[in-house]
Amino acid sequence: MSSNNDTITELLSRLPAKSLLRFELVSKSWRNIISDNFFRRLQFQRTKAINTISGFFFQDHFDFNSKVKYLSVSSDSCSTVQHEVMNFLPEKVKLVASSNGLLCCRSSYYQKTCKRTSDVFFYVCNPATKEFVRVQWPRDSDYDQYFGFAFDQDGMENFKLISVKMVDFLCYMFQVYSSKTKEWKKLDARNYKSDYRGYNGVRDSRVVFANGVVYWMTFGDVILAFDVEKEQSSLIILPVHRIHRSQGLCEVCIGESEGRLHFILISEAGLRVWILDCKTKWILKHSIPLPALEKEYPGFVYNEAKSVASMVPSTYVTPFPPWIDPLVYKDGILLVKLRSSFLNDEKNEKFETSTKIYAYNLDTRTMEELCTLDKLGFFLGFLNTIPYSMSLIPLRSA
Repeated sequence: MSSNNDTITELLSRLPAKSLLRFELVSKSWRNIISDNFFRRLQFQRTKAINTISGFFFQDHFDFNSKVKYLSVSSDSCSTVQHEVMNFLPEKVKLVASSNGLLCCRSSYYQKTCKRTSDVFFYVCNPATKEFVRVQWPRDSDYDQYFGFAFDQDGMENFKLISVKMVDFLCYMFQVYSSKTKEWKKLDARNYKSDYRGYNGVRDSRVVFANGVVYWMTFGDVILAFDVEKEQSSLIILPVHRIHRSQGLCEVCIGESEGRLHFILISEAGLRVWILDCKTKWILKHSIPLPALEKEYPGFVYNEAKSVASMVPSTYVTPFPPWIDPLVYKDGILLVKLRSSFLNDEKNEKFETSTKIYAYNLDTRTMEELCTLDKLGFFLGFLNTIPYSMSLIPLRSA
């Protein structure tokens, strides 16, 4: 019997997590194998190289009572929005980041009416298995800080939370929590005033973990980087200068693919993607004009919507201008939000504004419309979007 179980274990450990969740229902013996923590670690190690993006978590960035939604992008399922995905946690949460199959959230608070920091927690969870651990907010710290999340891929369930706060102009303070020591460690502040100019406050909804480094977008022309093992920070200059949106379309995001950081820029010049090489050097990987995107996928109508908006008579109520926003990039998939307005009646007097979410595969140059903003249950469109790769990796108590 044990020989048979060994064979089954060997075969099952090479399958993706989504298949294993279904196979748990086959028999009691299979369920016992798949639910075993040793098996889950083995399966994680054997499939992590091919464990690509499963879907995306969404949340309204400014609504502290907003529910978390999930949208699958796997090839064997339709793009169905799941609305009750974090109900296994004991309180409402705000999304922070994801890393190698685990999701990090924090207590949902509103800073101006906040409770004590002793009542605020982080939740590191596995949405596939509904396991979670709770971590206390760092002591002697306020709410004016941003966070990153790093899960070690060696299968030892060691994760780290990184807190960053801008304590002065271009001066950053870091704290690091390790699930191994179960303690927060405060590091000395790092000052970059002599090296860079401009305001570089952290954008909390644009954080990525890639190849041992946590990266945050800033409001300036640099990316803030923190090496998790070395506990050292640095600033990386963007490959191009960003213009203010009042000067035209210029939206950016960062992401990870094949363990490397990518920088994505969408402007009137088109879609451009750079990859970070040797920690400081940027290499242009893709450059696609917007008309080429529209030709490949006729439903993607930014330029057409822009043309319609430019012809609106001055006596009309001006509709929302067309806009493209890259939400997140992961494993070659770029999630894009497109807002467009069109005249929708026979007299050409009424405008209808539609905001849609698209998944664009940069490797295959294919685009898919996933859903509308209304279908997600959001209206303003300021989204915190977190990529997710399904995993069964277990969590031990933190």
